[in-house]
Amino acid sequence: MCIDLGILIVLLWFQTGGVLVKLKEFRERAGLSQSELASRVGVTQGFISHIELGIREPTLKLIRKLAEAVEVSVSELVDDNTKDKASGE
Repeated sequence: MCIDLGILIVLLWFQTGGVLVKLKEFRERAGLSQSELASRVGVTQGFISHIELGIREPTLKLIRKLAEAVEVSVSELVDDNTKDKASGE
Protein backbone atom coordinates (compact mmCIF):
# COMPACT_ATOMS: atom_id res chain seq x y z
CA MET A 1 0.00 0.00 0.00
CA CYS A 2 1.43 3.35 -1.01
CA ILE A 3 0.23 6.53 0.70
CA ASP A 4 1.28 9.93 -0.55
CA LEU A 5 3.38 11.62 2.15
CA GLY A 6 1.40 14.86 1.78
CA ILE A 7 -1.87 13.04 2.44
CA LEU A 8 -0.37 11.30 5.46
CA ILE A 9 0.82 14.62 6.90
CA VAL A 10 -2.61 16.17 6.39
CA LEU A 11 -4.31 13.15 7.98
CA LEU A 12 -2.06 13.34 11.02
CA TRP A 13 -2.55 17.11 11.29
CA PHE A 14 -6.34 16.81 11.26
CA GLN A 15 -6.33 13.94 13.75
CA THR A 16 -4.12 15.84 16.18
CA GLY A 17 -5.73 19.26 16.04
CA GLY A 18 -6.85 20.15 12.57
CA VAL A 19 -9.73 22.34 11.61
CA LEU A 20 -12.61 19.96 12.30
CA VAL A 21 -11.09 17.32 14.52
CA LYS A 22 -14.33 17.10 16.53
CA LEU A 23 -16.89 17.07 13.71
CA LYS A 24 -17.60 13.35 14.12
CA GLU A 25 -18.04 13.74 17.88
CA PHE A 26 -20.49 16.63 17.49
CA ARG A 27 -22.33 14.91 14.62
CA GLU A 28 -22.83 11.77 16.67
CA ARG A 29 -23.87 13.80 19.72
CA ALA A 30 -26.51 15.48 17.53
CA GLY A 31 -27.75 12.02 16.49
CA LEU A 32 -26.95 12.54 12.82
CA SER A 33 -25.52 10.10 10.31
CA GLN A 34 -23.01 11.35 7.79
CA SER A 35 -25.76 11.21 5.15
CA GLU A 36 -28.17 13.26 7.26
CA LEU A 37 -25.52 15.89 7.99
CA ALA A 38 -24.53 16.01 4.33
CA SER A 39 -28.13 16.57 3.29
CA ARG A 40 -28.54 19.41 5.79
CA VAL A 41 -25.46 21.27 4.58
CA GLY A 42 -25.70 20.50 0.86
CA VAL A 43 -22.75 18.18 0.27
CA THR A 44 -22.34 14.45 -0.28
CA GLN A 45 -21.92 11.83 2.44
CA GLY A 46 -18.49 11.10 0.99
CA PHE A 47 -17.46 14.71 1.45
CA ILE A 48 -18.48 14.58 5.14
CA SER A 49 -16.50 11.37 5.50
CA HIS A 50 -13.45 13.01 3.94
CA ILE A 51 -13.75 16.00 6.28
CA GLU A 52 -13.94 13.70 9.31
CA LEU A 53 -10.93 11.74 8.07
CA GLY A 54 -9.00 14.92 7.39
CA ILE A 55 -8.71 14.30 3.67
CA ARG A 56 -10.70 17.40 2.69
CA GLU A 57 -10.81 20.83 4.29
CA PRO A 58 -14.15 22.67 4.23
CA THR A 59 -14.62 26.31 3.35
CA LEU A 60 -15.52 28.80 6.07
CA LYS A 61 -19.05 28.94 4.65
CA LEU A 62 -19.37 25.16 5.01
CA ILE A 63 -17.87 25.24 8.51
CA ARG A 64 -20.63 27.68 9.51
CA LYS A 65 -23.30 25.38 8.03
CA LEU A 66 -21.79 22.35 9.77
CA ALA A 67 -21.71 24.12 13.12
CA GLU A 68 -25.35 25.13 12.75
CA ALA A 69 -26.36 21.60 11.71
CA VAL A 70 -24.72 19.97 14.75
CA GLU A 71 -25.89 22.81 17.02
CA VAL A 72 -22.52 24.12 18.21
CA SER A 73 -20.70 27.39 17.68
CA VAL A 74 -18.09 27.70 14.97
CA SER A 75 -15.44 28.20 17.65
CA GLU A 76 -16.43 24.92 19.36
CA LEU A 77 -16.26 23.08 16.05
CA VAL A 78 -12.81 24.35 15.10
CA ASP A 79 -11.22 24.44 18.57
CA ASP A 80 -9.83 21.06 19.63
CA ASN A 81 -9.24 22.39 23.16
CA THR A 82 -12.87 23.29 23.95
CA LYS A 83 -13.26 20.49 26.50
CA ASP A 84 -9.98 21.32 28.19
CA LYS A 85 -10.91 24.99 28.49
CA ALA A 86 -14.36 24.18 29.86
CA SER A 87 -12.97 21.82 32.48
CA GLY A 88 -10.12 24.15 33.41
CA GLU A 89 -7.39 21.73 32.38
